[in-house]
Amino acid sequence: MAHEDDYASKLFKREKKDKKHIEHTILIDFLSRLQLKQDKIVKSEKPDFKLEFGQCSIGCEITQYYADREKNSHSRKFLAEWEKYFGPELMKALKNRNEQYKHVYGAIHFKKGQLNKIIKNREVLINELVDIVACYYDDLNPKKHLTVLKIKKHNFNNIIKFVEHIFLENISPKHDYFWWPSHLQSGIIPNPQKPIENIISGKVKLSSDYEKNFDQKWLIIFAEGLLVEDICILEHFKLNPNEINYFTHIYVFNKFPTESITQLYPEYGKVFSASERKIYIKYLPL
Repeated sequence: MAHEDDYASKLFKREKKDKKHIEHTILIDFLSRLQLKQDKIVKSEKPDFKLEFGQCSIGCEITQYYADREKNSHSRKFLAEWEKYFGPELMKALKNRNEQYKHVYGAIHFKKGQLNKIIKNREVLINELVDIVACYYDDLNPKKHLTVLKIKKHNFNNIIKFVEHIFLENISPKHDYFWWPSHLQSGIIPNPQKPIENIISGKVKLSSDYEKNFDQKWLIIFAEGLLVEDICILEHFKLNPNEINYFTHIYVFNKFPTESITQLYPEYGKVFSASERKIYIKYLPL
């Protein structure tokens, strides 16, 4: 038991370190887009970073935006797990079994409410997915739709627990294809404004424990996979100063498909636009 606890502790420390590295990269990108040259960046916890610009001190909190960031929503957590482990490991396992399997296009529809079990049984599921590809490889033209009833015939017991159905097709791509969860193209995008409101209100509540001895206090909301401004009119945000009792500046940093930085507080305004190749000096924090 002691060995298991020690291993879990090491995993937790590694994930925490990875998260801090990502946040640091986001901050550096943010500063470089605005051509701000800091004298010092110090990693901390409450808030995430301390910055110095000459005599001006800044506390900075970094958080990430996901369109499905609702209470009890797990799809983003699963997507992160897929991108980091599941997809690459599945692709490697397919190639190790048969080099030609890399030309199999696959779409997997997982059952709802099974996230933690899917992650926990990742290795077993990958092995069975490779077995399924091997079982049906010679009969994938046209593409094969595998329902649970068809999968049951071959005793793929773990797949049956977690998967609704699978689509497989043998193609000859110009580049290697990557397996991804089907909700990326078929999922419903919920109200995009609500997650931002939840992020801000959540961070404001947490800020009661934050260090307060700063000239400015920034909250940077980083959106990497979805352009917030394409699905949400940021100009419509009305933030009550009485409710923002810690942060002096709140920004949304869009990364994809074109970079932009928008100030939500203390007033709405464009700060940076890669497509326009402009920095709007009026809304620079310094």
